[in-house]
Amino acid sequence: MIGKIGRRPLVLVGQMGCTACLFFIAAVCFFMPEYLAGGEVNLLRAYLVLTGMLMFLCFQQGALSPVTGCCFRRSSRRACVGSAWAARCSHCGWPTLLFQWHFRYCWLLFGLAGAFLTFAIIGIGGSMFVRTIPETRGRSLEQVEHYFFALYDGKP
Repeated sequence: MIGKIGRRPLVLVGQMGCTACLFFIAAVCFFMPEYLAGGEVNLLRAYLVLTGMLMFLCFQQGALSPVTGCCFRRSSRRACVGSAWAARCSHCGWPTLLFQWHFRYCWLLFGLAGAFLTFAIIGIGGSMFVRTIPETRGRSLEQVEHYFFALYDGKP
């Protein structure tokens, strides 16, 4: 799928889909009560939140993660693939840890809807960043490197 669609459009679809799912979860948590009038748990709200989380995972695992893995595989030399993957796992682990840590405090400060809304706003920033990245489909690593050097006049 990456070869047919391209990396940049796939990342854009994945990032915007994940952001839309976060907005959906925030809206469900904000507009639907947690408990019904009789004190019972609102199962519709629970199922809608779970549906939003499932959609989030579909966009994440179907669009963002394959491109991330492909880019890391292409950007590392064959001699250092093992150490590059170790660095990737370490590098990707820290944002996950920070996300989990901050989610709890956002939840305590802003409520569940506010926490998802906060991360949806961060997702908008991620989507705007992805729009600035050029498409690299059909280019070798050296061609992409030359493109960035020409773009920035050879300045590191």
